[in-house]
Amino acid sequence: MENRFYRCQCHSALPIYHLHIEKKENKYTYCQGGYRAANSFVILREIGFKKAKMYLGSWNEWGNDYNLPIDI
Repeated sequence: MENRFYRCQCHSALPIYHLHIEKKENKYTYCQGGYRAANSFVILREIGFKKAKMYLGSWNEWGNDYNLPIDI
């Protein structure tokens, strides 16, 4: 890590120093199609979040079900 940012091969950075999240808890990544969720999942696993999981196709599934809540 450099300057408290995790730099991946795609040259993006994820600020992690201010998140205050427990590494022992389940953490789920999600997005529309899976690309961003996959990147976040890999980063979380690499920095010690062993219980990180990715919800593949999450928003596509959740966002298209009108019976499920959506918070804005």
